[in-house]
Amino acid sequence: MSDAAIADCETRLKARSESKTYQRGLALHTVTRTLVLAALGQKDEALAAADLLAGLEYDPKEAASWAAMGLSLAVQGVTENERLDEATRRASADAYAKRAIEMLELAVERGYRDVGTLRTDAGFDPIRDRKDFQAIVERVAAQAANQDGPQDK
Repeated sequence: MSDAAIADCETRLKARSESKTYQRGLALHTVTRTLVLAALGQKDEALAAADLLAGLEYDPKEAASWAAMGLSLAVQGVTENERLDEATRRASADAYAKRAIEMLELAVERGYRDVGTLRTDAGFDPIRDRKDFQAIVERVAAQAANQDGPQDK
């Protein structure tokens, strides 16, 4: 998709900013854009797209969690990208993983409590073994256990 087409899509989605459907569409579009940019090896642009996603008003905690998941998936994408040299793959994967953790922390600060997704969703597989990710999961599980209701939201 060309930059002009992306800009047009974003403009049209933003013009309907009061609509939850359009806001969700913009969020989904931005997740996809993050992944595509990462796959193309455009690290700075992918990180900027994730930042944009986390800043959307649609649902702040969900937007930040989607940004975290998108960046987690970018770790996998860049790791498998044979067009990039090994050093670039490692540096990019590390940058995406660190930002994914930051976004997940932001989601938790905003009230994200979906322990089930954190524990089982394949979107978090690329960062699931990280100690900082595991610490977030345990903290969210403890918070959820202290609340009335199930642990899955």
